[in-house]
Amino acid sequence: ILFYRERMLHTDNAYSTFLLVNTASFNLPHYRYPLILTQLLPLLAVKIQWSLKTIIVLYSANFYVLYYGCFLIALYAYKNILASWAILLSLLVCTSEIFFLQTEILHGIVFGITFYAWLHYHLTNENKITIIHYGVGALLFLIAVTFHPLSALFLLFLMLWTALDVKQQNKNITIPLVVFGLTILVIVIKSILTPANSYEGSFYPSSSSLWSNIIHIIDSYVLKFFVKRLNSLYLLPSIMLIVSLIWYAYNKMKLHFGLLMLSALGYILFVSIFFKGDSTIMTERIFLVYGAIVSVGFVTALIDFSKNYLNKTTPNLITMLLVASISAGIIKILEAQKTYNLRLELVKAQAMQAQSKDGTKFYAYTSDFNFPFAMWANACEQLLYSGMYFPDNVKTIYLFNNESDAQKQVAQMDENSFLLVPFYLQLPDTFLNQKYFKLKSNNYHYLN
Repeated sequence: ILFYRERMLHTDNAYSTFLLVNTASFNLPHYRYPLILTQLLPLLAVKIQWSLKTIIVLYSANFYVLYYGCFLIALYAYKNILASWAILLSLLVCTSEIFFLQTEILHGIVFGITFYAWLHYHLTNENKITIIHYGVGALLFLIAVTFHPLSALFLLFLMLWTALDVKQQNKNITIPLVVFGLTILVIVIKSILTPANSYEGSFYPSSSSLWSNIIHIIDSYVLKFFVKRLNSLYLLPSIMLIVSLIWYAYNKMKLHFGLLMLSALGYILFVSIFFKGDSTIMTERIFLVYGAIVSVGFVTALIDFSKNYLNKTTPNLITMLLVASISAGIIKILEAQKTYNLRLELVKAQAMQAQSKDGTKFYAYTSDFNFPFAMWANACEQLLYSGMYFPDNVKTIYLFNNESDAQKQVAQMDENSFLLVPFYLQLPDTFLNQKYFKLKSNNYHYLN
């Protein structure tokens, strides 16, 4: 809530927010229907016709309402300390630049861990199970497996990890293995139905290039991205991984050791082969699953250690770790906010420059602004910003990469159309929701 502008007036979030507000309906790209859960509060506010600022605040808060809700469900409803701690750590490790950005991968991870808590509760309280419980489990599974293909892979790891836990307790491992099989089935069906020319399909290599990717894996952008950040972003999760593996090796927990090591390292190799990695933000998102795998293994080892060696002091340890995690999260938020505040200042400066000029539609060049952030959604950011602060004088600024593209595009436009994003470029002014975006008809002018 405090940093709603930094979070929501930025690239993907700005585009998603604009579409939700403008169409007054759910924005569900690539058939990711679980995104409905992240948009309930802002869409309700749009339907009630609350202010644009309130809508954006609620959209920003909606993500963390879900995360905190899953944390509370895992901790109190299913009494699973491991799952609740894994949710917290998954939100903290492997995140830097994308800390403020929504990502379906992280949503899927959080719901996957919540399903893990549900399954453990089911396996240990079979005499208390109701029809509602089964319905909740089915819903959690569907959400976790369909949010994103990579979060579905994480669910595979969770089911094998559950099978090991159940085996340790000398119980039947059939249910987690059945869920494992169902997850594979969903992944296969979705991969078959995903067109090669679609957004998701474009991130996977063709069959002809797959072997080449394997041979030249050392040159993979994704692998280089990970290795380059081993001394910074991925230092903490890698230390957590090593500590966990040492614990499992020391206690002769061979299956846990093998599964954790193969899952963590195997995932790095898998994404290095199958994903191109087209940007820093996109690639960082990919490794959120690595952080989640490590978090589950680390928390399991930590709880095992506390049970064997700390006994009565365990509650105090958990409290200390909770305080440490919250403190680390606050520090990370404040550090990331500094960077995103620079982006917000640029949005504000552009808006004020446009407000000082006649006309409502402007264009500029990316080279006019020396800033290390993707700027493809600049028009969305400007519409949202001016819609909040200048509702009766909304203006927009579209950024071109070069002058020739700008001249060609502007020459073929009339005063009754505007530019949005590169893949959804020219639209009529009538497309805009006049309640929130009162953009007056004008020709485009260069913002200088």
